[in-house]
Amino acid sequence: MSNPEHNEGKTVLLDADAEVSPDSRTVVMRQPDYAALSEQMNRRDQDGRITEALSAPPLPEGIPEQIDEYRVIQLLGKGGMGAVYKAYHLGLRRVVALKVLHEESAPTALQRFDREIQLQARLRHPNICPVFDCGVTPDGRHYLVMDYIEGRPLSKLIRDRQLDFSGLAQLMAKVARAIHHAHQNGVLHRDLKPDNVLVSSGGDPFVVDFGIAKEVDSSATPITRVGQTIGTPYYMAPEQIRGDAEKLGPTTDVYAMGAMMYHAVAGQPPFRGTNEIETLRMAITQAAAVPKSPENLPIPTDFCAIIMKCLQKDQALRYPTALNLAEDLERYVDDEPVLARPLSGYEVVRRALARNRHTTVAVFQIMLTLIIIATTFSYLAATIRSYVLPEHYSDLRVRLGLVAVTVFMLVSCLAMVGALFHRDKKRRGGHR
Repeated sequence: MSNPEHNEGKTVLLDADAEVSPDSRTVVMRQPDYAALSEQMNRRDQDGRITEALSAPPLPEGIPEQIDEYRVIQLLGKGGMGAVYKAYHLGLRRVVALKVLHEESAPTALQRFDREIQLQARLRHPNICPVFDCGVTPDGRHYLVMDYIEGRPLSKLIRDRQLDFSGLAQLMAKVARAIHHAHQNGVLHRDLKPDNVLVSSGGDPFVVDFGIAKEVDSSATPITRVGQTIGTPYYMAPEQIRGDAEKLGPTTDVYAMGAMMYHAVAGQPPFRGTNEIETLRMAITQAAAVPKSPENLPIPTDFCAIIMKCLQKDQALRYPTALNLAEDLERYVDDEPVLARPLSGYEVVRRALARNRHTTVAVFQIMLTLIIIATTFSYLAATIRSYVLPEHYSDLRVRLGLVAVTVFMLVSCLAMVGALFHRDKKRRGGHR
């Protein structure tokens, strides 16, 4: 089998016990040179139209240069259902992504495309690529219009090993919150994979491609038949592989996000067979091995525990919601105890002290100062008693002297405490 980095974008549609053919795979989207395209798009005539002198690559045969108000610029990639183009809305003067369904698409593909438009249009989240228009080309092909995201797919960041553990956790926490928003609006993605998460130049993830999304608790006629498997083998949960529609739910997408994180830290998916059928069989019958970094870097125990909790075969043992996963990832980033791995009392105290190290040092210094003051005062009192006669010990002047020494030490202590807390506050403020 070829390297998984070239296979992870395949989405398969299988009937029970069916053989896999190359025609059942989708082509991995090829990412263009965003910087060059952006520079081209900034060269426009005064009326906002694209300069005619642009030397854009030729469009595929059969695709018009303009579809309604959209000037088609360049092919971005092809998939099993359609192709995605970079386009320019002449009226709004904005760059968009135009997804056009294949001309020879089957009726079920058209149904899925319409379902994708309906489901994705209802979602409004900063980490979900929005759909804001749709229509039909002059030759009868359906299309939808999305925001054009200038960035790279998560799969490329994984291949290039550009994410550390904390950075990956922060990114996936945002993805999980976006998926939770979809779940709250009755939408299961069902095809979460690194290719379907675009990461902008600013580091923000965007979930895309709801082409095989499923509406939860819907009375609509299902497009996927009972016993039919649909998704990407490397990231499919066991219940999704079995085609058990009744068991599909938020934990199904949670499993897929766990498989994505596993791939990111281990350099390969949790299950990889010699073909798609064997990969699916392994995902059902075998437990995922603990991930190991290809660079032999130690994977943080808490982060590993989060990943393995997502990949549990029993849905009841996974995070019940994508929000729970997001919150645990955020706890890991903040070095707080995670739900995936209960901590001992010693570990809880150690982490609490580590998270508040400046305050911990200040409190330790204050306690040490108080001990020194108490010891010094006891020593002074003993010294005074040894030099002052008993009959004069209760003399007012001696007592006032003791009070003066005590007040001086207390004032010095308070000044030191204030200085310590002021320093701690400045340090914390500088790390925000």
